[in-house]
Amino acid sequence: MSSQPFSDDASLWPSPPPTPLYFVASSSMSTDIEQDVDRDRGFGQEQKEGLGGSFASASSVGVTAPRGETEQHAKIRALRERRAEIQWRLETGALRAENEALESQVLQMQEVFLALQEDFREMKDRFGERLEELHKALDDQRAITTASEKRVVCSEDLVRFHEEQRRLMAGHWKGL
Repeated sequence: MSSQPFSDDASLWPSPPPTPLYFVASSSMSTDIEQDVDRDRGFGQEQKEGLGGSFASASSVGVTAPRGETEQHAKIRALRERRAEIQWRLETGALRAENEALESQVLQMQEVFLALQEDFREMKDRFGERLEELHKALDDQRAITTASEKRVVCSEDLVRFHEEQRRLMAGHWKGL
């Protein structure tokens, strides 16, 4: 299995199968075949009309109806062509190769995702520890700041006490 993503290079795949003969046939013959298929599958007119809203319009998917073919028949023809293309891709191994390439991509993406998850966990743990260290340093700094503020208040009170004591002593010595 290659680690390269799937290549759409047309030269790697065999040519698509030829268009089935009933697509080349006249529109009335195509209509008869489609009616036979619808009858065999049990589609009545009301079921076919109910299908109209569930499919994209034939013109929106790039399908042009031959003269006399209804949009409903064009949708059926487009679906049959799509089915033939997918069947061809399945038979030639193109779908298998695409699936293998996509599986390889999914596995690579899972590996990258798991590696990123592990990196995230490591970063989360590392930053969690760093955050705890910063909280502890902040608490220590807060304690130091609080102690300093208390010393400042005590020093201010001591200065006032000494000033008042000096004034009282000066008044006592003058009074003698």
